[in-house]
Amino acid sequence: MATLTTAAIVDYALSHGFSSVGWHCEEYNLPSMKTAEKAGFKLERKYIQYYACANEAFHLEETAQFYFRAKRYKEAVESYFQDFLRFFFPHIANDIDFDKGYEFLDKELKRILREAGTGKRYADILVKVYLKDGQEEWLLIHIEVQGYGDKE
Repeated sequence: MATLTTAAIVDYALSHGFSSVGWHCEEYNLPSMKTAEKAGFKLERKYIQYYACANEAFHLEETAQFYFRAKRYKEAVESYFQDFLRFFFPHIANDIDFDKGYEFLDKELKRILREAGTGKRYADILVKVYLKDGQEEWLLIHIEVQGYGDKE
């Protein structure tokens, strides 16, 4: 239905003096992109989105919301890894020496999962960190986004 409606609107616009008709949507809006393709639109370019935020907390919230609306959970955690740990796992974050850096181990995680026969786990993240005592540790972070409320 959406494709037929879109095609009808495009035909109407072109028959009433419009020289062209465009389609704009955010890249994570896959249903909208598929409708556009079915109606004959072609991807010409991707846009960069800019946000102006009044303070750092608002900026973090807006950016995190963008990633989560796009179902890009892994990117959200990677982009805000220190803040993520400090918020959800403060007892772990307190032991980590972030000045020594950390490394996301995507290839290692894929190999481990393949060898274990568990299949793809898109929202799992493996991170190598260094503790304040100098010891290297690997953290496995598993994310499940719940779309309904609990009674608890």
